[in-house]
Amino acid sequence: MKNNQSQREGKIYLPYDRMSTTMFDERLCGKRIKLIHTDDLHTKLKSGDMGTIKCTFLNLNEVVINVKWDSGSNSGFIVTKDDYEILE
Repeated sequence: MKNNQSQREGKIYLPYDRMSTTMFDERLCGKRIKLIHTDDLHTKLKSGDMGTIKCTFLNLNEVVINVKWDSGSNSGFIVTKDDYEILE
C-alpha cells in the first residue's frame, strides 16, 4: 500500500501513516529505499539508486533518514526536501 503525500515540489511514498514523517520510526529500519530526486549538490547519488535504511532520527526539527546505499556510500537525507520511495 502506498500513501502519496505532497512534499514541496515532489512526492514521497510511505507505507505508513503521517507519524512516520514526524518522529523516529524504527519500522523503517532495514527497509529498502529508492531515490527519486535530491537537490544535494555534494552527492554522487542519482535518481533510481537503491539502498537500505539504517535509521531515522530528528535533527533540528527535520526528520532524517540514514541510508547505506548499494553503491557503498552512506548518507542521510531530509524527509521534506528529498524525494524517495520506500519499498515493501
